[in-house]
Amino acid sequence: MALSAQTFAWPKVLTSDIRTLARKDIAMTHAPQYPCQTCKRLEHIEKQTTVNGGLTPWRERLAKQLILEKLGENIEVSELARACALSRSYFSRAFKCSTGLSPQEWIRSQRIARAKCLIQHTEMTLTQISQECGFCDQSHFSHIFSRAEGINPFTWRGHALKKTHRIEQFVAAEF
Repeated sequence: MALSAQTFAWPKVLTSDIRTLARKDIAMTHAPQYPCQTCKRLEHIEKQTTVNGGLTPWRERLAKQLILEKLGENIEVSELARACALSRSYFSRAFKCSTGLSPQEWIRSQRIARAKCLIQHTEMTLTQISQECGFCDQSHFSHIFSRAEGINPFTWRGHALKKTHRIEQFVAAEF
């Protein structure tokens, strides 16, 4: 996701607004209007920092955090939308606009990434890994993994172990 220069400009803008308010000799009668103006300015800045049509940064972080926390469970898009206080359809469109992937595609990619880590670094069976990563069964896991990686998880494990073994041999030879 490309970030615009405006994304990094908001602290300077906010600091400038605060300095302006601090410099003014504000009478008590005028004080209540300035916080409202600052809030409006902050809302405007937040709108500028989002991808046009995408999620606000805090909503995107919240959705991703919830997904990662519940990766081994059944994750409903409607549950994520509810947590972000958005409708399911708007959330799905905005999530895709922000990340380039639909919520389900992003969940699937995170599950595959976690599975690859477990395959490479643990002795867990593929059935255990499929359950740990939130797939309904090993067959479904193998199908999704093969479609994503172009190779089945069992073969991928063999290649990963060979690569790890070669690296260990190289490191041992150096010392």
